[in-house]
Amino acid sequence: MRVGGICERVPGMRYVLSVRMAMLDLQYILDVGMDDRPVVRDPTNIRHLERDHPERGIVRAEVEEALNDAERIEATEVRRNVMYHTVIGSTAKGRLLAVVWIDHQLGRFPVHARQAGRRAARRYYR
Repeated sequence: MRVGGICERVPGMRYVLSVRMAMLDLQYILDVGMDDRPVVRDPTNIRHLERDHPERGIVRAEVEEALNDAERIEATEVRRNVMYHTVIGSTAKGRLLAVVWIDHQLGRFPVHARQAGRRAARRYYR
């Protein structure tokens, strides 16, 4: 049996947790706040975020700005027993980024960043 889940912020600082088990769709509402722990970096994720994809033109400061955006949208997905947190947030210059991070004992460890697509932008600006 395959189990997957997505947790998404909805207006009013609430989260909607959707769990899919086989043919069942269950939805739970959780009252939890957004994660404001510090952003954790190491040479590996800096290289991946900035230098492995120069066409994206993303720098560390923009990743941190998106992760700390007060109006950001956060979603969590569990894949292979790892929780991947996706944040759609704006930078100081107004650039909208999608940043994926995983839990680290010292904070949030970004593993992927790109410019947010149109669908994410529509959700962010509504």
